[in-house]
Parts: sequence; C-alpha cells; structure tokens
Amino acid sequence: MTVSNQEMIIASYAITRSNDAFLAALQMSKCNELVNRLRSGIVHGYFLKADGKTIREFWGTTNPSLAEKKTVNPIGTMPRLPKGVIPFVDCECGQWRSMRIGSFIGYAE
Repeated sequence: MTVSNQEMIIASYAITRSNDAFLAALQMSKCNELVNRLRSGIVHGYFLKADGKTIREFWGTTNPSLAEKKTVNPIGTMPRLPKGVIPFVDCECGQWRSMRIGSFIGYAE
C-alpha cells in the first residue's frame, strides 16, 4: 500500500484538529474517499461553509479531462491553497473552489 502526499496532509490535519482519535480517523477516511472520487469523476455532495452555519451543495471534480471541459481558466491555474483544504473545480460555475478538511458532510444520493 502506498500513501500519497495528499493523504498524509489529510491525516495530519485531521489528527491535529481533533482531540478524539476515532473522530480523526473517521474524518481522514471520509476526506481521502472524497479526494479519490473527485479524481475519478464528478462528485455531488454537501459541505459546511467556513462560517460554520451554511451548508453548500456542490458538483465538483479534479479529474483533468473533466475539469478542462468545465473550467473557465486552464486546469493548471489552480490557486495555491493552504494545507488542510481540498480543492475542486465547481462544475456549475467552472471555477476552482475548496473546502476545509472536516467540513465535508456527505454525498447526495
């Protein structure tokens, strides 16, 4: 099993932000699954915005072939983001968006 740099960032951020090892592991697992789904296709889900009160619905991807069709700017122009943030292309507006690790709520079914 190999661990990617993104997975290590998610793991360290989840552990740092949580006083509970179980919750940190759950958060890490959810975020790693989200990153992998974003890489493979378009994800429809929900996350809590930075204000901590507003729930945002999103359709997003980081798959290069899908993202190029959706972005206003070239795929290589992703903004530089701090660690602890998951970037994705918002398929509705064609721009880069991001969510904090731990703010992901779940997938829309």
